[in-house]
Amino acid sequence: MPAGSRVRFGPASVGALNRADERAAAWTDGTLVVERMRLADFLGELGRYRGGVLRCDPEVGGLLVSGAFPLADTDAVLAMLEETLPVRLRSMSRYWVTVAAR
Repeated sequence: MPAGSRVRFGPASVGALNRADERAAAWTDGTLVVERMRLADFLGELGRYRGGVLRCDPEVGGLLVSGAFPLADTDAVLAMLEETLPVRLRSMSRYWVTVAAR
């Protein structure tokens, strides 16, 4: 498969070769790129790149997030969310963080 391509496959078939979505592959460059993603879903994705528990209060889970976020420093990403959205971080420790309404 050439670089920049994608293919969907299952147990019994292989789909057609397509051009890969550059945003979906941005993680290979250490960046999470999202557009109008629910905060709850965003934190689920971000949580894949950090140790511990990252929770989202249902009250703010529907807020929309867009941007390019560096995966090398997820603490900085969380701080950015606190500065730009009506949310606050509640930390029991560095490894247990809840994003809640301000």
